[in-house]
Amino acid sequence: MMTNDSSKVPQNETFTWLQPGAWRKPCIVHVTMVAKDRQPLFGSLAHDGAEAVVEKTPIGWILVNQQRRLLELCPEIKILADKVMPDHHHMVVQVRCTMPRSIKEVLRGYMQGCKEAARKLGVTENLYDAPPFYRVLTHKGQLHAMIEY
Repeated sequence: MMTNDSSKVPQNETFTWLQPGAWRKPCIVHVTMVAKDRQPLFGSLAHDGAEAVVEKTPIGWILVNQQRRLLELCPEIKILADKVMPDHHHMVVQVRCTMPRSIKEVLRGYMQGCKEAARKLGVTENLYDAPPFYRVLTHKGQLHAMIEY
């Protein structure tokens, strides 16, 4: 009897994301960063007459501005898509060449920059609940799904 267990890695492939330096290499990553206690810190849902939209709060605009700074500080990456939601935000990031720091370190710096800018607005609490959630593109067709998410 044949079984289809997709959780098994074929013997001729190795799971390289656990190897040292793997997160510094070219890849495409979908990152989700969640607001503290799922509070709507980044915006509110509204309707523009045709579709639902997110009206960003000042903190939501900080996220956008920090993305610009991120690209200035780290030219090895490209943001393929981003979406600010009221209580979380997504980015699809392409690492175009091997970097001196891992993408996880780079995005941790982005989050710290967001927190620092929010503090200048008087926000004293932490913006985020936990470390971000990372999904690495691993197969054909996944990029479209990441961008449309």
